[in-house]
Amino acid sequence: MKAVFVLALVVFALAFVNANDHDDDDHHDAYEIPDQFKSEGEALMRELEAAKVPKLPDGSCFDVCKAPDALKAKALAFGEKVNKAGGKIPIPKC
Repeated sequence: MKAVFVLALVVFALAFVNANDHDDDDHHDAYEIPDQFKSEGEALMRELEAAKVPKLPDGSCFDVCKAPDALKAKALAFGEKVNKAGGKIPIPKC
């Protein structure tokens, strides 16, 4: 179960990384999600999946920019909150 949780966080973080300019590999640096946000990140991943948000063309993760407006806003706000708390999640340009 822990492995699934970690994988979900990786996929979520990659959604932010890959939703940025795909030609700019500088956004593929390491990311960090503080422990206090991990359960919220997992819940957000389940919401993205339940909303049937499409994956990026390479199939690696959700395309957050194509999420319904309320869910997209929630995902972007989560990324900003994580970053303000010292984490590191690139925010896509939607």
